[in-house]
Amino acid sequence: MTNEELVRLIRDGRTELMAQLWDQVRAFVNKQAIAAIRKMLPGCGVTFEDLTQCGYIALDSAIRTYDESKGSLLTWLDYYLKSEFNQAAGLRNSRRDPLLNAASLDAPLSSDDESGSLMDTVPDPDENGSAYAEVDEKIYQEQLRAALDKAIDTLPTAQAAALRGKYWEDKSRSTLAEECGVTEACIRSAERAGLRRLRSPAYFADLAQFLEDRTDYYRG
Repeated sequence: MTNEELVRLIRDGRTELMAQLWDQVRAFVNKQAIAAIRKMLPGCGVTFEDLTQCGYIALDSAIRTYDESKGSLLTWLDYYLKSEFNQAAGLRNSRRDPLLNAASLDAPLSSDDESGSLMDTVPDPDENGSAYAEVDEKIYQEQLRAALDKAIDTLPTAQAAALRGKYWEDKSRSTLAEECGVTEACIRSAERAGLRRLRSPAYFADLAQFLEDRTDYYRG
């Protein structure tokens, strides 16, 4: 299931799916935590483990407030991650920090529940959503590559070599055959066998989440 689908189910009471969602976003949280650590001053006392724990708190907050019309869950989560990371590093302890007195974007405009929130009045500098789409696509490609690497690692050596050679390294069958000391027919057979296994039910749970509406089903 996609991150967004899991959020909907969790909000509907399927809280046991929180662990699955955490597993799906953990790589993104770790990546952001590493980037945050590099920007912090030496000796600040914050560790990578501290930030990953903050990441779980940020995910909980993101789930409660997520609005699918504003972009992907990971883009939404990134805001909460930065907030939690800053608090962990003590960047909001100064009275001069404007964030201490800042109003929440989720605050209602009035006591009327139908009035909307402050966020609705903030102009979007990226009305076409290109920035969101770019970030979302990059994360999607990284997660897809990691999932495929993990799946291909479980294939027989010849099948894994054929698939990586063709799709990762853009090598021709003749080149692969020469490198492996086999015929092109053997490479072709290994490639087809590897693809069949990746399409089997054993791999469905890990790879099906990447299909969604990005796949051209008409072309296969």
